Amino acid sequence: MDNRTRALLRQLLEDYQKNRIDMYGFIFSPLMPEVVLHHFACDCAERAVDLEAEIFGKNMGIERKGLRVKRMWADGKVSEHQRLQVAGKLIDKNAFCDRLWNHVMRPSGKYAAWYTAQKTKKTVAELTFGYRVRSLLDRIRVNEATNFIHVGPSGFDFSGLGSREELETEESCWQRKHLIKLVSRYIKIDEKAQQACVNWTDTTESLLFEI
Repeated sequence: MDNRTRALLRQLLEDYQKNRIDMYGFIFSPLMPEVVLHHFACDCAERAVDLEAEIFGKNMGIERKGLRVKRMWADGKVSEHQRLQVAGKLIDKNAFCDRLWNHVMRPSGKYAAWYTAQKTKKTVAELTFGYRVRSLLDRIRVNEATNFIHVGPSGFDFSGLGSREELETEESCWQRKHLIKLVSRYIKIDEKAQQACVNWTDTTESLLFEI
């Protein structure tokens, strides 16, 4: 990435941090590096995978392998054939949640990032809310729901659980912060890589002149 492109990406990042553009505008900007977006999609999906495994005790080995392969593909370490192979297994299994893996494994970083973020935001909220409800009901059954108020024959006051909308907002906040962190890190790494290249070039030229 040249200095001008890096400066433009830095300005884009600042615009996003200061809410001048939304996540959609940030992700779909032509300045956004594809590798960052692929890693962001995988990180979002991983949060849902971890939650699914924690709540239900599932072995999410295929899903974790899929994320590992997708990250390696984004970094240029595995082939397109390997990406397609593992994507097919994930989509065929479809045991985790509908359409998530279609989004995560997309070859386009922009579409993978945007649609995975939207899907996992809802998935994480639903899993978290469902887990909280089941935990409360279990506590009620053993008369341990001391922090909730009985409201009569209609049931219990579930306000302390938080709504799905609130949980989606929390996940959106995490996604926003994480995407900012990934882009900031990418800019720093790219800048250091260029400086190392420049230093190497300068050293090489000086040696050539000495010869």
